Amino acid sequence: MKRIKWVLGAGVAALLLASCGGGGGSASSNSVGFTQVASFGDSLSDPGAFAVGSVALLGGGRYTINSGSQTAPTKIWLDLISTQLSLPAPCAAVKGLTSRAPFGAPVARTTQAGCTNYAQGGSRVINPIGPANSALPDAVGGAVGQLTEPVTTQISNYLAANGNTFGPKTLVTVLAGGNDIFLNGGGVSAAAGGGMGAVGAGLFAGWTNGADALAATLAAGGTTATNAAIAQAITTMSQAGTTLANQIKTEIVGKGAKYVLVMNLPDVASSPYGVENPTAAPLVNQMVQAFNASLTAGLSGVSGVVIGDTYTTSRDQFTNPGAVGASNSTNRACKRAPDNVLDGASLVCNSTNVIAGDVSKYLFADDVHPTPYGHQLIAQFAAKVLAAAGWL
Repeated sequence: MKRIKWVLGAGVAALLLASCGGGGGSASSNSVGFTQVASFGDSLSDPGAFAVGSVALLGGGRYTINSGSQTAPTKIWLDLISTQLSLPAPCAAVKGLTSRAPFGAPVARTTQAGCTNYAQGGSRVINPIGPANSALPDAVGGAVGQLTEPVTTQISNYLAANGNTFGPKTLVTVLAGGNDIFLNGGGVSAAAGGGMGAVGAGLFAGWTNGADALAATLAAGGTTATNAAIAQAITTMSQAGTTLANQIKTEIVGKGAKYVLVMNLPDVASSPYGVENPTAAPLVNQMVQAFNASLTAGLSGVSGVVIGDTYTTSRDQFTNPGAVGASNSTNRACKRAPDNVLDGASLVCNSTNVIAGDVSKYLFADDVHPTPYGHQLIAQFAAKVLAAAGWL
């Protein structure tokens, strides 16, 4: 349960292509008159927060199959939506890494003036320790040193830089929760073994302070520990969905935003990650459903908020990839091999380290991140949701 992230679905191809165009939105249709796109979340919306240091030297920076160029990076879904709105491509509001050997030297955290995309790979809803954060062991990517500033912090940073308000013509996008799935899943995976490994995984998941009753249960290991971890993981994901909904209501809508696009979690259990971890897939699905239910309930009836049901559309997509023109929805395009950096993680994947053959219509770059084609489909789905709301 240690992979870094996930991918969203796209819906029925014919409808999306008819409503948005095959390229993810090339014609301008900014009927609202949006002047800015402000984004919060994780790797799926990250425009290059970690495209520095060793990541940049390796030709990476975005969680997809990278172009290898820092001046002309692979387009993600937010690039395509911004183009459709005739707005500048999103840029990372914060950049930096806290890397350590053996991955490379750290790069100081800096803010980028005029950039309004605060999403970062590895970020969670409220917990600052996400995948590849330097607090984690090297074995699960800690040497990479992703900043993983949580969505709550991202929103606060935006408000601090923008007069504590969202403009009336700002399109806000929120897409988060996947990394909470992976850290909670890691806690469940470690529980049966007991000892400090299980206690530490519970700490990283955010369940325990390491000296409470749950920590003692985890330390003992076995079936009792596993059952306690499963229950805690589902509860924690439900709470994360509620927390995110409350943040959107109080710190986004409550601070002036009139147009907020929220994506729920997709069917992660049916991604290559779930295919490779079939015994974990049922729990992953339970956690996703718990998060989505709380998020949806918390945002019910909130004016100015629309939710993209990526869970349903992604399930359709994974079941019938041909309907969206995809050639493969179960395998990864980025090569996994001992000599491939970071085991073929999409952050540093490019044309030099993909598998042999034509991967142009693969949906997944790695276990959970979309290919460039996958990002086109996400843009089409997002455009469909915006159009249905009368915002496009």
